[in-house]
Amino acid sequence: MRLIILSFLISLSLSATAQTVPNGDFEQWVPTALFSLDPAEWQTGNTQLSTPVYPDLDACLNDTAMTVEAVPISLGKYGNANVTFAIGAIPPQLDFCARWNTTPMGAVNVSVSFYNGAILAYSAHWNQSGVQEDWTSISLPLEQIEPVITDARVEVSAFVGDFAEGDALITVDDIHFGSPEAVENPQIIKYGLSPNPGRDFLKVSGDLPMGARYQIMDQRARIVLHGQLDDSQLDIRSLSPGSYMVHWMETERLIGSSRFIKR
Repeated sequence: MRLIILSFLISLSLSATAQTVPNGDFEQWVPTALFSLDPAEWQTGNTQLSTPVYPDLDACLNDTAMTVEAVPISLGKYGNANVTFAIGAIPPQLDFCARWNTTPMGAVNVSVSFYNGAILAYSAHWNQSGVQEDWTSISLPLEQIEPVITDARVEVSAFVGDFAEGDALITVDDIHFGSPEAVENPQIIKYGLSPNPGRDFLKVSGDLPMGARYQIMDQRARIVLHGQLDDSQLDIRSLSPGSYMVHWMETERLIGSSRFIKR
């Protein structure tokens, strides 16, 4: 019995590592009714009036990459592309190529979240600002904790703070899960929100500095709540039930992002 269980766990780990991110090479694009192109299987915020996500022919791999640009919203600027897919376990790391260009008030982010049904089990984030004109290989290490995992969500975002002038865009390519070889040292702020889902308050634990500013966005990328962390908890009583993204800023620099659910 022990041998059977061990074989099952090894098989599960290998299948998770081999799991590819759908259209992670961005070679497939589909026309939309809004006269734009969307990366196949990915969700974007493209509309008739605004196209934050578009193909880039200066690719890291093959022919096409994906650019996400921060475009004006109700407060600040924001752009996002994301894909959700089935997966059975957390792989060792997320690998991708990236180049980016932000002004001092802007930042870019690549994140991966793992879910057990609708419950967020684990997430990791890579955040950056400044200018990197050449393709750079990034490896985001993942903690292989062992809850039940059913789905993963990969997100690419560009962000400029509210009431701030500036720009931000990121171009990514070859997003895939890999094995831990030649791992770079990404800028990661480790923190947690609990309980998640929550109803009234979310406790903030981990490495976030006291005084960090936050912005909470709804599923339509509208800023619905913002403020400053001063007592290690977020008051979410004013929010309607649903899924939200919180962005953390320190001295106008994006230092972390994560998703939570309000009951």
